[in-house]
Amino acid sequence: MIVVSDTSPITSLLSIDLIEILEKMYQRVIIPDAVYKELAEEHITLPAFIKFEHVRDKNYIEALKKELDEGEAEAIVLAKEKDADI
Repeated sequence: MIVVSDTSPITSLLSIDLIEILEKMYQRVIIPDAVYKELAEEHITLPAFIKFEHVRDKNYIEALKKELDEGEAEAIVLAKEKDADI
């Protein structure tokens, strides 16, 4: 199963010390660069099951950024590129 996330679910679970829920449910969660940068502003380290990958379609990101923030836009594009299940 391929799972891609934006910042909110991960930072929320980290803040209440329940991040292991994601690992138990999905074993691996992929985040794009922008989400990694957002998370790194508040969290020094991320659990090893959270992996980051680069998004290829920069034009699609720019189009989405007209209505969404960068992390959300990259997460959507990465999910489409990876044919994510969630």
